[in-house]
Amino acid sequence: MAVTVRDGPNEQQRPYAFVITDDFRLWVNWWDGSKWNWSAQGAPSGRLIPDSVGVVTMKDDPNAFTRPYVFVIGDDSKLYLNWWDGKAWHCRPGHPARTRHRTPRRSPHHAKRSQRHAAALRLRHHR
Repeated sequence: MAVTVRDGPNEQQRPYAFVITDDFRLWVNWWDGSKWNWSAQGAPSGRLIPDSVGVVTMKDDPNAFTRPYVFVIGDDSKLYLNWWDGKAWHCRPGHPARTRHRTPRRSPHHAKRSQRHAAALRLRHHR
């Protein structure tokens, strides 16, 4: 998942690439204008991230910088949001607790990937 981010209205856009690693944590690889940097985003407290939904950028007004918003699915099947406010990264549930997440239909490739992730999660919990 990737987006471009602009730190100010006159700044150049910079790429941000988000990945979920083998330990089910979120990482971002971003360009600062001279080199690539990795930043660990982790996972919601007490959770693992078996799948992602997507990433978007947002501006509050025409003079604001763009901010990346990353949406991931926790191992509790809830949607979580990870975003940058210009100073720090934040993570919170992305939907009310009383609603149920319904997984959309996916291609066979995604189904196999999700099955592998679920199997790995079961192995971790049984150890």
